[in-house]
Parts: sequence; structure tokens; C-alpha cells
Amino acid sequence: PVEWYRMQFERGEQSTSRAAWERTPFQIRPVLQLSNGNSLVVSPTAITSWIGEGFFHRALAAARPRNASDRFLKFYGSLIERYVLETLQGAHPEPRLPGSGRVSGEQRYGDNRLSPDACIEYGTDIVLFEVTSGRFAVPTLVEGDLAKSRADLERLLFGKIEQLGRRINDLFAREWMPPDVDPAVLQT
Repeated sequence: PVEWYRMQFERGEQSTSRAAWERTPFQIRPVLQLSNGNSLVVSPTAITSWIGEGFFHRALAAARPRNASDRFLKFYGSLIERYVLETLQGAHPEPRLPGSGRVSGEQRYGDNRLSPDACIEYGTDIVLFEVTSGRFAVPTLVEGDLAKSRADLERLLFGKIEQLGRRINDLFAREWMPPDVDPAVLQT
């Protein structure tokens, strides 16, 4: 119903840019119930978002009253990492086809460090994946807040690049190696 949307848009900071760009309510519920009882799909992209971003927002909203937001976000991150790994494994199934890469997931090593979330070994090459399930905050997306944008980029991109760089250095130092990979055949 329209009232639900009104309540959602009244929450949070009220600003012109937020009013123009806020779309989360449409991602959560992409079908508007009209006063005559008919339903109206808000937009085709809202339907698509409903199964992606919308799921995330609905699940987070369900976690908040239970004080389980942090628990949900940790679970969601693990879920996305697993999704990426299973997608890569599906693209490179065992038994391996000629020329297909061998996929492996995250492993613990050294002083309880973690290897990248996934890797694909192609003979002399290794492709490493570090997954992020985070998203840009509303002040970044809607208001273009420079400080928030920098913080989001640090958390979602630059921090992950640095993390991946450390794992690559550890790989070259032979502190970890994907399973069944002969370090002698890798090219640097």
C-alpha cells in the first residue's frame, strides 16, 4: 500500500537529493497496491532488484528488531563468498576438461591468516579472487558525500586490493599454495 512507501520515505534524513535518489523501498517491495485494489509494478528494474538488492534489504530489516544486524551481515558475506566459489566450480567442473582451471576456496595458513576467497589454477597461472559483499552507503549513492565516498571506496575496493596484495606476497613467499599446485611451475 501507498502508506507503507510513505513511511519508508519519511524514515532517515530528509533532503532533496535523498528524495530524488532513494530507491530502497522499491527494491524491497516493487509492486504498488493502488487505491482501487489493482497492483502496479513500479518498474522493470524494481522487479530485478527485488531478487537481489531487495532480498538484502528485506533480510537486514528482519534482523534489526532482533538486534542481529551484525550477525546477518557476517552471514551474508559468507553466503556471497560461497556463491562465488560455487559459481567458479560450476564453470570449471571436476573432472576437469582440457584447458579448464582447477578451482579452490579459502584456506587457513600461517598465524591464522586466510588465503583469497577463491582461486583458479591454470597450469603456470593462478587467478585470485577476494570477494566483497558490502555496498556503498546511502550518503555516497544519494548525496555524493565525499568523506563517506572515500570511506566506502577504502572499505569496498582499496582495502580489498591491499588484502589481495598481501596474499599474493604470501603466495610468492610460499607461505600458502592452492591445493595440488606445484610452486615450481608458476610463473612470476
